Amino acid sequence: MNFCFFAITKYKFLNSFPILNHPKKRVNSILIAVSDEIFGGWLINGYRVDDFKNLLTNPTKQHITFLGLAYEAGFNSKASFNRVFKEFTGYSPSTYRKQLQ
Repeated sequence: MNFCFFAITKYKFLNSFPILNHPKKRVNSILIAVSDEIFGGWLINGYRVDDFKNLLTNPTKQHITFLGLAYEAGFNSKASFNRVFKEFTGYSPSTYRKQLQ
């Protein structure tokens, strides 16, 4: 039994959602797509933050700006990088670097 079907049958309150009027296979594929979007993005951003931290401490990358390192780690914008970095570490990138010194 997969997790999505287990959650639907275990927690009866989920039966009030209109999506559950669809066939089990369709509901399962929708729930998987949504969970991949939520958790997949979270997982990827975690790897990106770790990559940024490694780049930040790499002596050969000291000449690159924070934004340059963020782009190299896979972030697409300064705003998303700052937001995600703070979500994962609890610190802004500059505060994090100050703590390393």
